[in-house]
Amino acid sequence: MRLRDHPSFAPVFVGFCDQLIAPLRGQRLMIKLFGQRAPTEIVAHIVMMHMSARQPVERPTLTRLQMRLPGPRQTAAFVAVLRGLSLVTIERDPGDGRIRYLVPGSVILEGLRGWLALHLDCHARLTEAGGLSVRLRDDQSFYAETIRQCATWLCRDSRPLTGFPDLAWTDEHDSGIHLALTLVARSAAGRHVVDVSTAELATMLGVSRSHIRNLLAAMEERTRLTLSCAPRDSFAWLVAFGLALGHGHLDDSAFALLAQSYQTGPNEAWIAVRRTILASPVITRAPDGVKAEILDEFGTLVRRGFVDVVAKAYVSAPSQAQALLKSRIDQLDSRAQTSFAKAVESLRRS
Repeated sequence: MRLRDHPSFAPVFVGFCDQLIAPLRGQRLMIKLFGQRAPTEIVAHIVMMHMSARQPVERPTLTRLQMRLPGPRQTAAFVAVLRGLSLVTIERDPGDGRIRYLVPGSVILEGLRGWLALHLDCHARLTEAGGLSVRLRDDQSFYAETIRQCATWLCRDSRPLTGFPDLAWTDEHDSGIHLALTLVARSAAGRHVVDVSTAELATMLGVSRSHIRNLLAAMEERTRLTLSCAPRDSFAWLVAFGLALGHGHLDDSAFALLAQSYQTGPNEAWIAVRRTILASPVITRAPDGVKAEILDEFGTLVRRGFVDVVAKAYVSAPSQAQALLKSRIDQLDSRAQTSFAKAVESLRRS
């Protein structure tokens, strides 16, 4: 089973996104000066060169960093900030005092260890591969080898993200990937419309409101472009439906977008979960054909074990919509009905 089809994928993913984005809060000045990508890449190269070096000529120096990265002045300025904050120290070469090696401090190394552990913890919750995050924290040689294995990811063309062109596109814009993860996580948490202001998003991500507005506009344009080039992309149709909802458009043209999503991707669980979150609360406004699709998928997800996510969509729906959705649950076997009822009751008590 693919990780995204796991019944616990949604809550694990939401927690992952929250923890991944949390360090950005309160960093607005630093992000304004250097952006979000440059500091991450500079620190990553320092750590990688430091931990993988087998001879002095492979150790990080400012000059070697500038040869690897674009923007030599920006690199020099950020390294000066790291040194000023004692996050990076200098070690002179014993044979040539003019050569000064950059040595990452414990704050950087332990922060990176925690960042890697977050990924391993989330992976362990969705697989049987437990214990790796504990080993990462306790075994220095395992930590060092994990860092070395990530070396190819420093090249942008080699990153796993490049396998998902639309998501990779967001990473080409400062804060783009973090904005996308924030919006998707809020949707996966059971919010049929992500009701969040540009001011709140700007505060969360440490950027200006105008930057957020520009990113959102670019994302909408990207969605329209994707649909024009790939009309069989079920998730893109769903995103287009979500954008229509966000703009307050709930007419036949909006539901036509949702119908296309059902038609082009009826059996993709990771899409179905998000589709149910968006569609369930507005089921009473849907045309009969789309309404039937919403009800069928709602019941199917409960049968397949996605009870928690479906229950959140149900609880967030208006009473009239709940009555319709409940009629579909009543057609399931007693075990599925009981599981759903317990999940709903748990949400209402919390």
